Amino acid sequence: MILDPRIAVSGDWHGRLDLAPAAIDTVAAAGVRTLVQLGDLQMLFHGTAHEHERLRRLSAHLELRGVQLLVVPGNHDGYTAINRLPTDSEGVRRFDERIGFLPRGWRGRTATGTTVAALGGANSIDVSTRGQQLFEDSLPNWWPEESITEADLTALGHEPVDLLLGHDAPTSRALGEVLERTDHLWDPAGLEYSKRGQRMFHRGFLQVKPRLVVSGHYHLSLETVESYVGDDGASFESRSVILNKLGLGPANAVVDLPDLSVELLEE
Repeated sequence: MILDPRIAVSGDWHGRLDLAPAAIDTVAAAGVRTLVQLGDLQMLFHGTAHEHERLRRLSAHLELRGVQLLVVPGNHDGYTAINRLPTDSEGVRRFDERIGFLPRGWRGRTATGTTVAALGGANSIDVSTRGQQLFEDSLPNWWPEESITEADLTALGHEPVDLLLGHDAPTSRALGEVLERTDHLWDPAGLEYSKRGQRMFHRGFLQVKPRLVVSGHYHLSLETVESYVGDDGASFESRSVILNKLGLGPANAVVDLPDLSVELLEE
């Protein structure tokens, strides 16, 4: 897929159809035509009529503003329904012309050669309770497909990219310190499951050695720059930007792909 030089990115939406139009308006006002939502869209689970109606309303607003929405599915998105959507020539699963879901390992680039990859998925820290809950109409509320697999890492490949779009984020000292403050609140098994998922994302991160990685998932705003050693033994420096949940803080930003600058947008 050929991308415009500027794209927008947005953190978790968690079904907030009341807030999503304003986010789209902000992106359109910035002159951006592609918005990448970084998972936990939480509007498509089982493909029910109610879900499709909500997505049609979202699509109508995207059409009004001339914006395309690409979703990097997270751990609060329904893989049952997503995996039933038709796939276009770019491998994107399409709800319609305005809304698409990016597969793990998807790649795009700008006309001038800036490369972008996507690696969705994350392990739910509350898996012990979500796995027992039922959604509307007694349908499941958890999907094992949320976990990044070896096949996903193979699909991602080892060719370096400039920008990695993920739901989860790579490990860093700063993020680790933040998460440690709440570790005691979680079931130990769920905590280890969550960390295992992050380790899988980190492996993918080390494979492609991005200069910039943008994520959601953690419902916080955090920016770090650290040095890493890729899986090929080569050192690299990467900037990580984690966007907040929609309605809680800075959730939307514009990425200038040629220079990988990130401009936070006011909600």
